[in-house]
Amino acid sequence: MLTTSAKSILSRLIRSRFGDYRQDGNELKVNNCPFCIRKGRSADGYKLWINLDKDVYHCWRCGESGRASVLFPHAAGLLTTDVAPIPVEQKKELESLPSSLINLNALPQDHLVHEYLAARGFTINELVPYAKFCSNFTRIHREGYKYSFGPRLIFPIYQNDTYCGFQGRTIWRNTEPKYVSALGMEKKKLIWNYDTARNGNRIVLVEGIFDSVRVGPEGAAIFGKAISDEQIRLLQLGNFQQVIVWLDADATSEGIALGRQLANYFPTYQLVTKEFKDAGEVSRERIKELLEVNTQRVY
Repeated sequence: MLTTSAKSILSRLIRSRFGDYRQDGNELKVNNCPFCIRKGRSADGYKLWINLDKDVYHCWRCGESGRASVLFPHAAGLLTTDVAPIPVEQKKELESLPSSLINLNALPQDHLVHEYLAARGFTINELVPYAKFCSNFTRIHREGYKYSFGPRLIFPIYQNDTYCGFQGRTIWRNTEPKYVSALGMEKKKLIWNYDTARNGNRIVLVEGIFDSVRVGPEGAAIFGKAISDEQIRLLQLGNFQQVIVWLDADATSEGIALGRQLANYFPTYQLVTKEFKDAGEVSRERIKELLEVNTQRVY
């Protein structure tokens, strides 16, 4: 943590380098992220956030982050801390996609995947753009032996056109874990289908990938019943006129809480129906109807 004097110096340096900024408590939001510029991206929109209390920065467009004082190496001697620096947690290496993935439309008609998807009300063609099949997903244990998670549908996850991990769903009944995520994947920073959904003016937040696939281009999975600060900031990068919360039927109270949380930032609506367990078991046609007539504004 910076001393009071160092915070004052840092805020003056920020104004001198980046121009005017927006202030929210001890957090400064500035234009002209140098990392975005270096990568050839647009640098406007106040996406570079600098926290004076924690002496950290993060750009919500390009993803760069680090110590705020590092932005001003020539003033390092002036930007002193009054306590020992907070150790930076080392990120785990992101697990690559499993090898030997098979395109779903290459599987024979009598393959178990067809049966699994049919039981969930899906067809192979619906999943072809999003998933591949791994006949035996394995990992190497730290003691050197292989252990198997069995056959799985693998959903690669990309955000901002960057590989961010995967989620693997078992096709066997009564098998745990149902889902396996890539090691090192930071789910709290991800919204599945975000790159597509952000192009519209309405987004439908659901729990899982199958729900999102069924909703269509507006569907976006938050990987659970709660939303993180990082996911909220991703939503803020969009231009959404409506944010619709549609959690599973067993999560009514969580959905209400989530809607109230998001209403602080966006025009938020709640979709609650006891007719279906989740969005994944509803037809596209029925979903269109529900989104038009079964949502309520949350304040």
